[in-house]
Amino acid sequence: MTHPHDVEVLATADPERFTVLLGEGRVATATLASRTRQGLHLHGVPPVHVARELVALIVEHDRWPESDDEVALAAVAGTLPGGFTEELRARLG
Repeated sequence: MTHPHDVEVLATADPERFTVLLGEGRVATATLASRTRQGLHLHGVPPVHVARELVALIVEHDRWPESDDEVALAAVAGTLPGGFTEELRARLG
């Protein structure tokens, strides 16, 4: 299991794509559509901050996919027990 503190999320030139460093040399690409951020009412929050917190939630619940193919963050977060929107909003203040 990857520990959330071992994970780093980096912005890319595309505001909907992120590089996720998972530790142990694992690298993944994650996506988060701007319309998803808008739907979560997180307009003023930088995309990389939203992605970082979503990745942390996913890793904390041990739901990061085994494959390091491109990961759609909202789709994976949607599988979390109890949902993720309230916790995400609380974390981002």
